[in-house]
Amino acid sequence: MTRCARAGRDRRGVAARLPLLLLAILTGCSDGPAAPVKSEPTIRLCNIGTWLAYRNEGAEWVAADVRGGAAEFAHTERVTLAFTDTVALRSYVVVEFLTATQAEARHPCATTTFLGPTLGTFSGTLRGVVPGDRASVLYGGATSIPSNTADSTALSYTLPVMSGLNDLFAVRRSRADTTRIDRVIVRRTPNPSAGQVVNLDFGSSEAVAPASFMVSWNDRYATLREAYRSGEMSFPLYASLSPLPAGAHQLLALPGPLRAPDDRYEISLTSSFGPEQSVTAYVRNPADLALSFGPDPLPPVITEVAATATRQLRFDVPSQAQYGGSVELTVYQSAPMPSTLVLLMTREFAGVAASTWSLAIPDLSRLPGAPVGIGIRPGGWSWQLEVASGELPHWSVVPPDGLIVRSAKAWGYSPE
Repeated sequence: MTRCARAGRDRRGVAARLPLLLLAILTGCSDGPAAPVKSEPTIRLCNIGTWLAYRNEGAEWVAADVRGGAAEFAHTERVTLAFTDTVALRSYVVVEFLTATQAEARHPCATTTFLGPTLGTFSGTLRGVVPGDRASVLYGGATSIPSNTADSTALSYTLPVMSGLNDLFAVRRSRADTTRIDRVIVRRTPNPSAGQVVNLDFGSSEAVAPASFMVSWNDRYATLREAYRSGEMSFPLYASLSPLPAGAHQLLALPGPLRAPDDRYEISLTSSFGPEQSVTAYVRNPADLALSFGPDPLPPVITEVAATATRQLRFDVPSQAQYGGSVELTVYQSAPMPSTLVLLMTREFAGVAASTWSLAIPDLSRLPGAPVGIGIRPGGWSWQLEVASGELPHWSVVPPDGLIVRSAKAWGYSPE
């Protein structure tokens, strides 16, 4: 019994402009349902380039009718997408095994902006900042880096006025240690109007010093970063300038009265000593925290399943309990045109646990409009494997308190 793999990092918003030389696709696993799930109303996907193929459960691959970077088709609960793109003169191909809900989330057609509608601007001065300090003011997802004014004791800032309830944060990093904030001002839902003046002062009682807590890990050196997520805003509290040794290290926390229920601390460790690994934790109430890295990823077993003008390969990735959320495999080739092939699948699509994720590159040249030369071309090529316990939450989503996401990468090369 084998298990299929996952979708990796978010790759929404790609659009093809040139013919591509490479297309690939993931084959499903034998442990899926014998009959397709009841077909749902049509699904509409956008930002998918100029060529898209899809496969519903229990059905064959179909080339979609793509118009203006969008396609609409009837779908089952689980659906596989294969689409193309060109990025910086590099052929770029993505194959996604998703649920229909995930497909809509990754390829939305609704026009959205990070900041939302703006209704003019408000401005003000920021005091309590001396030369060498670093300061910023954030409101509703927008950030302003204050600039000098005629008054040497104050800086000025301007931010957009937005509809809805938004919070205002001002943070300062002292010139003595610019890796971490030393003062913060929080105003919940001040809702300034257009043209209003909002002055801030790090020397006032409103500005408070963060509290602290400890995070620890073992085994290896790692880069440590801490960010504070509040609504659509995220700003760094601490970032190490170089990898830190294993042990306990101090992080920062806003005093309890300044924290909102949906605010989260995002704490991430990245180690590049050996196979790259990362672990990211999301917590609501900071307390001493012990984190651990997962094991090194197991390399894929590569099998040739067909040899035509291009090679059709299958990558069997051994399953690991610590990385049961997803698998992503990327293939790179440099000649005659640089190309990238991404094979990815979500745990929600795979459905059941098994011993292997199986990712294959079959021949889809029979589909109308499919590029010529599907598969691995003659010559050297390299691969990158990334396994993960899940996906990092989108900025618009409040992460569950206590969520921990681990991932690990491995690389390989084939001369032919």
